[in-house]
Amino acid sequence: MSNIFMTAQEVADELNISKSQGYKVIRMLNKELNAKNIITFSGHVSRQYFIERTSYPRIGEERN
Repeated sequence: MSNIFMTAQEVADELNISKSQGYKVIRMLNKELNAKNIITFSGHVSRQYFIERTSYPRIGEERN
C-alpha cells in the first residue's frame, strides 16, 4: 500500500508543509476523487493523483 498511496507525512515532506496541512491536502484531493466516484481511504491519497495534481506540466503541454 505504501507505493500506491501517500500518507500525510509524505505529502507534507513533498510540499514542504506541516503534517496537519498534509492532511488538508489529502482531504481536498480525496474529495475530488470521490466526486469522480473513485474509492478513497482516509489519511491516504493516491500517489498517481497527487503527482498529477501537484506537478507542473511539461513545456508545450497544458494542464487540465
